[in-house]
Amino acid sequence: MSKDRCFVIAEIGVNHNGNLDLAKRSIVTAIESGADAVKFQVAVPELVVASDCDLAPYQAKAGMWLTQLEMLKGLHLSMPDYEALAYFCSNEGITWGVSVFDEESASKIKGWEHRFLKIASGEITNLPLLRKLQKPDAAKSKFPSLIVSTGMSVVEEISTAVAVLFEQGFDLDDLVLLHCVSQYPAPLQDSNLMSIRYLQDYFKCKVGFSDHSSGKALIDLVVGLGGCVIEKHFTLDRNMVGPDHGSSLDPETFKSFVERVREVSSFLGTYSKDVALAESQNKNVVRRGIYAKVPIEPGEQFTEANMITMRPVGKAVPAQFWDELVGRHSSKRYSAGMPILAAEEFE
Repeated sequence: MSKDRCFVIAEIGVNHNGNLDLAKRSIVTAIESGADAVKFQVAVPELVVASDCDLAPYQAKAGMWLTQLEMLKGLHLSMPDYEALAYFCSNEGITWGVSVFDEESASKIKGWEHRFLKIASGEITNLPLLRKLQKPDAAKSKFPSLIVSTGMSVVEEISTAVAVLFEQGFDLDDLVLLHCVSQYPAPLQDSNLMSIRYLQDYFKCKVGFSDHSSGKALIDLVVGLGGCVIEKHFTLDRNMVGPDHGSSLDPETFKSFVERVREVSSFLGTYSKDVALAESQNKNVVRRGIYAKVPIEPGEQFTEANMITMRPVGKAVPAQFWDELVGRHSSKRYSAGMPILAAEEFE
């Protein structure tokens, strides 16, 4: 993954509504909207939730289901469907990833191409699942192998999860942590974006943001804080029935979102301090050179009394070499106000 580029994941998730054709159209449209990768959620519903598990409040508002199990069954794709999507993504040239929610699914996705694994916020404490995950072959991917979302968690829980995953063969180069607020949509006042810096410093790894807020209000700050991966829910139509459509971006808005990420990323530049192209033309006339304050004869010693710094530096000895010039003997005659020539005195 490039150090100077922020990657954007279109989180299609379950916004395919259990329809393979809708999933494929979502992939193509996400590519057209500028996504670097797409991601889905792979699960066997009966292995994820109990039959009487209540809906989260945001889920209850967005559909006609009575339980989480009923909802997941309605939004479910089969394993052959997901494998078809893996090959479809490969043919379309887009990196794809999956959030895995159960051990059976984790075992079945081995060998799929062009993928990365995502640990959803709700699974970060699911140690039996984490111990079933294996590092995928990410040779064809621009992404690290493992993305861990940290919503609803504290640093001790994240540390435990990371340690377990490292025991499975993952390492620091594979890992991207995503700061996340697990609400849909997430209130801006709860964003706590400084968690990005905190996670970077604590875990010494790459950190991004799983953005559940509305629109693109946070994106400038996320990129500015060094977020290297940004995940945003994507849908073809925000009015479709489903738990995530309402907090997702439609294709036009997602395209604008990606464009803003690219724009802000370009402002950051590189991890260095160089002379910008726009300021280089000013350097010669704004920086100071060393001039004769009074007439200086050949062989006379340069002193603080007979020199002065003035603009422009031009062909003069640059001001930062003042200490090196003091004590030297002049090679020529300088009249007052004349630049002391670097070519003459520092041959």
